[in-house]
Amino acid sequence: MLEKRFQEFLEERRLDLADVVGETDQGLGRPALAVAAGSVLAGFGNRRSDLDLLVLVENDQLTRFPIQSHEHGTLIDVNIRQASAVRDRTARLRDSSWPRFTTVTQEAWNHRRRTIKTASRLALGLKLVVTEPWESWHAGLREPWLARVVEQWWTVEAHRLARAARLLADDRPMAAAVRGREAVVAALNARAAAAGQIYFTEK
Repeated sequence: MLEKRFQEFLEERRLDLADVVGETDQGLGRPALAVAAGSVLAGFGNRRSDLDLLVLVENDQLTRFPIQSHEHGTLIDVNIRQASAVRDRTARLRDSSWPRFTTVTQEAWNHRRRTIKTASRLALGLKLVVTEPWESWHAGLREPWLARVVEQWWTVEAHRLARAARLLADDRPMAAAVRGREAVVAALNARAAAAGQIYFTEK
């Protein structure tokens, strides 16, 4: 299915596979793993959708490096990440529960959310370039633990948002209604994750 969606994307935009693969090497290190990801590969794309490439490189000086390319007549978003950092953060996702503390800072919340988003995008992405040991590592992202992590995130979010709705109900009923709606959506996302759906980005 991924291959079919990707091929349709290439054909609609008259792109060559070699052109897309060429975008994975931006001179910041040889790609250890590169996947095509995002809404197109997840089945939510349309003719205006861009193509997301997520690239892991062995470069200890790199954290996050987004590049936008229009060279081939369509927008290609290339996000380059330090491979070892992504591997280590993903391992902490797998081996820890959420939340781990009584109080969670905004920074910790954002960090967890970004890490889950990266892991799920990699897991759902179509491999364009891969070398060992990253082939085995990428396969491990498709194991049941990631769905469990996503379900846990949305379950906690459902409780957090429902609590916020209750606290706002008397003084700010409109804001409470918004938080209540968000709590329901989070609960539905948790159920979807429990059924194996790990697509994490809101759509």
